[in-house]
Amino acid sequence: MKISLKSIPPSGVKLTESEDPAILDIRGDLVAVDSPIICDLELYLSGRLLIVKGALSTSARTVCSRCLDDCAAPISVPRFRAEIEVADPDGTIDLTNSIREDIILALPYKSLCSPECRGLCPRCGHNLNRGKCACSADQPGE
Repeated sequence: MKISLKSIPPSGVKLTESEDPAILDIRGDLVAVDSPIICDLELYLSGRLLIVKGALSTSARTVCSRCLDDCAAPISVPRFRAEIEVADPDGTIDLTNSIREDIILALPYKSLCSPECRGLCPRCGHNLNRGKCACSADQPGE
């Protein structure tokens, strides 16, 4: 997200932008962000400092840590903040790296499809959310 410093009045400006999730550059089997990143921001110039405050939100597709099914995980950064030194008051500032870092840090460490997820059978690997498995509870482990 590039911001023209000329477009920021002395009183500041509020803007809502949608960023392409490709800026995150995440390539993996365990997590994918494919919905737009919504940025609700307030921008202020204070001397040679651009102050950006606001919130970021999106959602990710991830894998449940218990049952390994796909699940959705909302991602929210309610207190996004960036301070960037301005070299050229008539130039532009790119907020992409700051947005990228905060969204990546907000990704869930451990995702669950639901709080009641029963996970996988430790013997046969059957997803216990879909019903009981064929394993007998009285059989000793292998």
